Amino acid sequence: MRTSEAAVEIKRLYNRLVRRSGKPKQTGQTEPLEQMLRSILMRGTTETRANAAMKQIARHTVDLNELRVTPPAEIVAMIGKRFPDAEAKAVDIRRVLNGIFDRQNTLDLSGLSAMNKPEVREWLESLPGIDPYTVASVMLLSFGLHAVPVDRSVLELLQREGILDADADPATLQNALERHIPVRDAYAFSVVMQRHAAARAPRTAKSRKTSRPRTSPAS
Repeated sequence: MRTSEAAVEIKRLYNRLVRRSGKPKQTGQTEPLEQMLRSILMRGTTETRANAAMKQIARHTVDLNELRVTPPAEIVAMIGKRFPDAEAKAVDIRRVLNGIFDRQNTLDLSGLSAMNKPEVREWLESLPGIDPYTVASVMLLSFGLHAVPVDRSVLELLQREGILDADADPATLQNALERHIPVRDAYAFSVVMQRHAAARAPRTAKSRKTSRPRTSPAS
């Protein structure tokens, strides 16, 4: 299925989910750097786990400048070796923070609020260690710009259900969805689809094992 056709099907799915469970509302904008780090951590896991990892990082570092120079192995130790893709995310956190600092000698992103949408997107996309979901999340949640974040869990769900091809490109999909999901629905779309993906996530081998009925001990 072409990406444009898939976007139409995804919007229909979203509308069905909203009719079933309602539309969440955004309560305010997030701090850009905090949102950037949380989005990197959220790749392939839940917001709850990402928030827990953020708290661990905050406990072990004075500020983001200290985090910027912290070796990836120490970041992994903070968030836990069992955290999904911990090593890759630790490297990307360092890369993105140093990319920002090298560019402007500060970690303050407030200057992006004076840019228009194409300029903000281009600025963010040029950072090392960043991915399409993180770019869209920062644009939408921190600057109120029209973007439609689609994380890996949503992408994989849509692939399992045959709405997306196996080789679907996240950035292309997000751009296509922007043409079908209006800015007023972009936040709700992201939240609703993430919740749906979490509810439909495949059961792990561990959960399958523990869910088996117990057998009676031999007499």
